[in-house]
Amino acid sequence: MAWSRSSRSPYHGGMIVSAVMSAGVTEARSPDMEYFEDRLADELAAAAGRSAAETTRMIQSLVAGFSEDDLRDDMTILVARVRAAG
Repeated sequence: MAWSRSSRSPYHGGMIVSAVMSAGVTEARSPDMEYFEDRLADELAAAAGRSAAETTRMIQSLVAGFSEDDLRDDMTILVARVRAAG
């Protein structure tokens, strides 16, 4: 499995979120042939304040809806919340 994306962004309450996803997430396509990766950053920002498990389930649901359940690859997601130093 090839990991295709990792991102870190500020999280509410002094937390940092790190998300790593397989190509099945980032390369998921809509019926209009758009890539989910094009909206991934906005969707992660909307997950602010959620737990890592909630964020993972949210991404799974969004990808399935975006692709209308026509997934063509595995969907592996790892989300971690880390307290910011300080």
